[in-house]
Amino acid sequence: MSLAPKLKKIRVDTAKLLLDPNNPRLFLQETQKIPLESIQDPGVQNATHIRITANNKNKFKIGDLVQSILSAGYVPESGGYMFVRSLSNTSYFVVLEGNRRLTAI
Repeated sequence: MSLAPKLKKIRVDTAKLLLDPNNPRLFLQETQKIPLESIQDPGVQNATHIRITANNKNKFKIGDLVQSILSAGYVPESGGYMFVRSLSNTSYFVVLEGNRRLTAI
């Protein structure tokens, strides 16, 4: 039995992608975790976007990523895939890996 995750390549409209407020890079304390059922809340998504951009401009280099996408385009095949998980009972997906790319897009 393999312990490797089973990945499937899918195409998702960016409007259906949600930033992961529980990304370990965004908080320091376990008590800051957001329950899964609250992730799609617009306030949670806005606060997560602010944490990625306004408060950490240099740390996450979103501006550099925006410029790269503007000049070269977004090419997932060159290492820019996003890894997502469906959010139960919704048509949304939580971005597990690729929050910087989603923010830049």
